Amino acid sequence: MALDIDSAIFITFLGINLVLGLFYGRNIKNISEYAIGNKKFSTGTIAATIIATCIGGGFFSGAITEAYRQGLYFIIPALGEPLALILVGYFFAPRMAEFLGNLSVAEAMGDLYGQNVRLITAIMGSFLCIGIVALQFKVSGTILQLFFGASSFYAVLASAVIVVLYSSFGGIRAITFTDIIQFFTFGTIIPVITLVIWGTLSNPQNIIQTFSENPLFDYQQVFDFSNPRFCTSSFLLLFF
Repeated sequence: MALDIDSAIFITFLGINLVLGLFYGRNIKNISEYAIGNKKFSTGTIAATIIATCIGGGFFSGAITEAYRQGLYFIIPALGEPLALILVGYFFAPRMAEFLGNLSVAEAMGDLYGQNVRLITAIMGSFLCIGIVALQFKVSGTILQLFFGASSFYAVLASAVIVVLYSSFGGIRAITFTDIIQFFTFGTIIPVITLVIWGTLSNPQNIIQTFSENPLFDYQQVFDFSNPRFCTSSFLLLFF
């Protein structure tokens, strides 16, 4: 295995996440500190961790690809997620004050509707989180496999061990501060990669021409009520 600059950057990134995750998660004394960190997080910290959480493996492996492949027919429904976060922030979150003492959504549901509902909520929430986390492991494993030539099983296992290790010992504080590292990493690397790719194009005008001529990005064709794909995308937007 040759250790090139790409591999070194990736290993360093994982190492920083692991070390900082364990460092900031030390001295946890009870389940409250583990689950909610005694709510000692600034607004900027919360904003950074939410952004880093939303822009995960699914975004890089699926959303970018589908936006290129389906154009506005994918982008329109995908706007439902940020719009939903805005609605939650303005209308639902301010009404959640009575649940601030709860450690989980399941606990809040249990206080309102009883232990059976609490159990159902916990099980369904676990299934959802397993699916989301599995996707992150898969993407991380694919990167490890491409960089180091490792088998897909051991690549996924290695990425899972790193994340589970600092999450298990560090709790929400470890996750929050590693999300901040990821936020600044993505916020720096993605613009740099974009500028580098743009600089390698011999004729950048072709990009603009592609967007203007490709029917998938032609808003006049897409936003046509007689277009069945527009109706489908609109309903998916409302669903998301």
